[in-house]
Parts: sequence; structure tokens; C-alpha cells
Amino acid sequence: DPSDHNGIQRCLKMDLVQSGIPDVITSSRMLHAATLFSEDNAGRMFTILRHPIERAVSTFYYLQNAYWERNYRPDLKEMTLLDYAALPETASNWMTRWLTGKNADPNLSQEDLEFAKALLERKFLIMLTDKMATSMERLIYYMDWEESATDSDHYEETRNCMITNTKEDTTHWNKNQHLMPDIGTVEYDALYAINALDMQLYEHAKIIFNQQTAMFHKRRKQRVVDLFLGEVTISNKTKHD
Repeated sequence: DPSDHNGIQRCLKMDLVQSGIPDVITSSRMLHAATLFSEDNAGRMFTILRHPIERAVSTFYYLQNAYWERNYRPDLKEMTLLDYAALPETASNWMTRWLTGKNADPNLSQEDLEFAKALLERKFLIMLTDKMATSMERLIYYMDWEESATDSDHYEETRNCMITNTKEDTTHWNKNQHLMPDIGTVEYDALYAINALDMQLYEHAKIIFNQQTAMFHKRRKQRVVDLFLGEVTISNKTKHD
């Protein structure tokens, strides 16, 4: 399980990538999971992004009931969103932190945000939760799943299932239905304040999404793949541990 440090280390010892067994490896620990790959066993990265405020609100309600999670918090049932936003342990600028490797750093800078933007732009196929049908179509194309599976008797059935279950209406995904705070409310502003960098990063990701959409329409697949194999230039000033 590459979702934590121990799992990633176990994957390394098992030579998981070199085995050729997995088609996809998922992990929120992008910088750590990247160590599983090499020049001889390279990967293509994609990410599914959600609006930071929507993500924070969903997390608040999810952790109240997710008894199977390590960070299960039944005490949140007695709190408001304002209380949750004020907790020191509440995740802040989660996307920026994971992309820069500054998970425990209390302070993030504009430089960190620019690094995260560059990383998304140069290394990732961007997918958005409110554009999932479109995102999945592009992912199938980008990962060559369409060509590799066209001879399968179940290809069309599988593809249609993927598209149907990732329709643009995402309300059916989350069993913990809840209302989103309106823009301008104290709850929204409080969550925005602790996710200000992620909000800017998300807006940038939407721009990249649109640029990549045009790219998929206008360019041949090999040019698309070549684009994502480019290196991210990190100066000494912006290098992150």
C-alpha cells in the first residue's frame, strides 16, 4: 500500500514497478512514491483535483463517521465548520504541502506555490472532479488503455462503465451528503484563509486542464506523451527536500 512511508518502502523491496504487475499506482505522497520509478521503469503521472473548500468540508463530515480511518474523529460531530477551521491540526493548503514536500512546515511561501504550479504544469495530466467524464476520456487516451484493450471482448463494456460512473454529477460519490457554505459566509472565509495557496493552485490547475484539453484535440498522441516526459527545472533557490 503506497499510501504511507512503510508501504512505499515495502513496494521498493518487492520491486513492484519492475515486476510489471500494476497498471496504476496511487498515492498522495507523490514525492515519496516517485522513488518507485526509474529511467528504465518510468511512469506517467495524473492527478484528480477537487475544489479546496469542497474538499475541506467533505473531510470534516467524513472523519466524523470514518471509524476505519487512522484519523477518525467522532468528536467533530460536536463541532461546527468554524470550530474545525480553527483547529491547529486541520489540514491547510494540503495540495501545496504534498507537492512541495513541506507537510510539517508551519509556513509556506509564494515560492512554494510557484513550485507546485510548475510541477502540476510540467509533470501531470490534470483531472477535475467536476469534469470527471471528460477527465476519464483523456486518461484512457493518455495511458494508451484504448489501444491496449481494443482486442478485449469486454473493452466497450468496461469503457462505458468507467464513463457512466464518472459522470459530471458527482453528488452520488459521497455517501455523507452535506451542504457547502456559500461564498462570503464566515465558514467559507475561514476555510479559505487556511487554504489560500491551494485555492490559487486549484485555479491554476483549471487553466492547465483547459490547455491540456486543447492539446489533446490538436496534437498527435506522441507529442502529448513527449510533453509530459519533460524535466522540471529546480534551482537551488526553489529546491525542496
